[in-house]
Amino acid sequence: ALLQLAAGDTCILLRICCMRLTDSSMQILHASALASHVPSLCALLGDAALLKLGAGVSNDLRLISTQLGIASQGVVELQAVASRAGLSGAAGLQKLAAAVLRRFLDKAKELSCSDWEAAQLSARQVEYAAKDAMVSVHIFLALYALHRARQAQQPRLLSS
Repeated sequence: ALLQLAAGDTCILLRICCMRLTDSSMQILHASALASHVPSLCALLGDAALLKLGAGVSNDLRLISTQLGIASQGVVELQAVASRAGLSGAAGLQKLAAAVLRRFLDKAKELSCSDWEAAQLSARQVEYAAKDAMVSVHIFLALYALHRARQAQQPRLLSS
């Protein structure tokens, strides 16, 4: 599994599949033991105030919970947010990027279906994964700005 973390202009790619955890007797632990050995990752994913977002991100985080025992909170499904903004036909990150940002996001099958558990990722894979994460942030921010602009235009009713 590859966990992409993006904030500002920084993206961190965390290759969970390549982590080797050992206990005090230097025995390699199963990936499900990750939760108790990487508390900062658990805290990050479990913090509802830190948004975890993407297109189809709910499925990814469900896998992390099932396979690694790490629960996630603060999950935002971009497709649902886009739908609420009136962009119901924009399914998938590529279509969301086109509809919301007016940008083309290359989702070539040769990269999206490449070996993400290889000993070393290619430069193209790293760029692809980082762009995915960064574009998700930009889409969310654009949708949030649109929401705020629409809120500002709505008349407010005063009650006594």
